[in-house]
Amino acid sequence: ELTKLNLSWCSSINDAAIEYISDLTGLRSLNISSCRGVTNQSYSTLSELKQLRELDVSHCVNFTDKLRLKNLPSRDWTVLV
Repeated sequence: ELTKLNLSWCSSINDAAIEYISDLTGLRSLNISSCRGVTNQSYSTLSELKQLRELDVSHCVNFTDKLRLKNLPSRDWTVLV
Protein backbone atom coordinates (compact mmCIF):
# COMPACT_ATOMS: atom_id res chain seq x y z
CA GLU A 1 0.00 0.00 0.00
CA LEU A 2 1.45 3.32 -1.12
CA THR A 3 1.69 5.83 1.74
CA LYS A 4 4.05 8.49 0.38
CA LEU A 5 4.14 9.97 -3.12
CA ASN A 6 6.51 12.66 -4.41
CA LEU A 7 5.54 14.08 -7.80
CA SER A 8 7.25 17.45 -7.40
CA TRP A 9 8.35 19.15 -10.62
CA CYS A 10 6.44 16.60 -12.70
CA SER A 11 5.19 18.53 -15.71
CA SER A 12 2.50 15.99 -16.58
CA ILE A 13 0.69 16.26 -13.24
CA ASN A 14 -2.56 18.15 -13.70
CA ASP A 15 -6.08 18.22 -12.28
CA ALA A 16 -7.01 14.93 -13.98
CA ALA A 17 -4.01 13.22 -12.38
CA ILE A 18 -5.08 14.51 -8.96
CA GLU A 19 -8.43 12.76 -9.49
CA TYR A 20 -6.59 9.45 -9.98
CA ILE A 21 -4.41 10.08 -6.94
CA SER A 22 -7.55 10.40 -4.83
CA ASP A 23 -8.08 6.64 -5.32
CA LEU A 24 -4.93 5.91 -3.28
CA THR A 25 -6.72 5.39 0.01
CA GLY A 26 -3.59 4.69 2.07
CA LEU A 27 -1.74 7.82 0.96
CA ARG A 28 -0.52 9.82 3.96
CA SER A 29 1.98 12.18 2.30
CA LEU A 30 1.70 13.88 -1.10
CA ASN A 31 4.21 16.28 -2.65
CA ILE A 32 2.98 18.01 -5.80
CA SER A 33 5.13 21.11 -5.41
CA SER A 34 5.98 22.97 -8.61
CA CYS A 35 3.38 21.06 -10.63
CA ARG A 36 2.14 23.85 -12.86
CA GLY A 37 -0.74 21.77 -14.24
CA VAL A 38 -2.51 21.69 -10.87
CA THR A 39 -5.14 24.44 -10.66
CA ASN A 40 -7.93 25.50 -8.32
CA GLN A 41 -10.05 22.78 -9.93
CA SER A 42 -8.16 20.32 -7.68
CA TYR A 43 -9.21 22.05 -4.46
CA SER A 44 -12.20 19.79 -3.86
CA THR A 45 -10.31 16.59 -4.51
CA LEU A 46 -7.37 17.55 -2.33
CA SER A 47 -9.59 18.72 0.51
CA GLU A 48 -11.40 15.38 0.54
CA LEU A 49 -8.24 13.29 0.95
CA LYS A 50 -8.99 12.57 4.61
CA GLN A 51 -6.11 10.12 5.03
CA LEU A 52 -3.44 12.72 4.13
CA ARG A 53 -1.30 14.09 6.93
CA GLU A 54 1.21 15.99 4.77
CA LEU A 55 0.53 17.90 1.58
CA ASP A 56 3.05 20.04 -0.28
CA VAL A 57 1.50 22.39 -2.84
CA SER A 58 4.27 24.99 -2.73
CA HIS A 59 5.19 26.64 -6.01
CA CYS A 60 2.04 25.40 -7.74
CA VAL A 61 1.60 28.76 -9.42
CA ASN A 62 -1.78 27.98 -10.99
CA PHE A 63 -3.25 26.72 -7.72
CA THR A 64 -4.17 29.79 -5.71
CA ASP A 65 -6.50 28.17 -3.14
CA LYS A 66 -3.56 26.89 -1.07
CA LEU A 67 -4.39 28.87 2.05
CA ARG A 68 -7.97 27.58 2.00
CA LEU A 69 -6.58 24.05 2.16
CA LYS A 70 -4.22 24.93 4.96
CA ASN A 71 -7.04 26.41 7.04
CA LEU A 72 -9.65 23.67 6.62
CA PRO A 73 -11.41 23.11 9.94
CA SER A 74 -11.14 19.75 11.69
CA ARG A 75 -8.10 18.61 9.72
CA ASP A 76 -4.99 17.39 11.46
CA TRP A 77 -2.47 17.81 8.67
CA THR A 78 0.47 19.87 7.51
CA VAL A 79 0.08 21.82 4.29
CA LEU A 80 3.12 23.49 2.80
CA VAL A 81 2.13 26.46 0.66
